Amino acid sequence: MGALELVDNGTIMCVIAQPSNRHLFQVQNFSRTRKARTFYLCLDNFCCCSTFAVQVLTKQSLFCKHILGARISHNLGKCSIRTINDPSFSVYIEELTTKNYNKK
Repeated sequence: MGALELVDNGTIMCVIAQPSNRHLFQVQNFSRTRKARTFYLCLDNFCCCSTFAVQVLTKQSLFCKHILGARISHNLGKCSIRTINDPSFSVYIEELTTKNYNKK
């Protein structure tokens, strides 16, 4: 699944903290081999996926598909928006990352 498929499938959500306007993207990805659903946390220039760690940080690629999909989706107005308050933002990040790491 590529970045445009993530956009077309509507699997990208922008979470905005108010009043600070901090934001992140939650990108849902389905594994074809494991039939599992995984959520990736994407910030403007960071993604928690292995492609980001292996290819982007070693300058083999500019972006992973999750960051690229999030940027395209946001610029086209195709991502869903969820607004939360500032104190809940860090809790939301912790819950999202804990959910992913406990699956492994």
